[in-house]
Amino acid sequence: MSYDHQSRNPALPLCEKNEVLTYLVPYSRMVTACIVLLYVSYAIPVIALLVRGRNSIRHGPFWLGPFGLFANCVLLAWTLFTIIMYSFPYYYPATANSKSTNY
Repeated sequence: MSYDHQSRNPALPLCEKNEVLTYLVPYSRMVTACIVLLYVSYAIPVIALLVRGRNSIRHGPFWLGPFGLFANCVLLAWTLFTIIMYSFPYYYPATANSKSTNY
């Protein structure tokens, strides 16, 4: 792609389809990874809490009792759901060269 500084607006290459995909696909993959890894970072202490037993820690002022166990299970189910859903491609149909997958 030839680029003439005096006759072409520097913002024009961003408007072309291939150039936009070049910048949007890595950005969307990075955002997806941040979302999924944030949920995974919340799930790790919850898994450790459930493995060791919820009664093995000292209860604080915000102890939710049985509702806390329900909230922990909902968090783990939601984390599993987000990992699965964010692994799907953004566009349909997804082909090998469409750059639409998240991995």
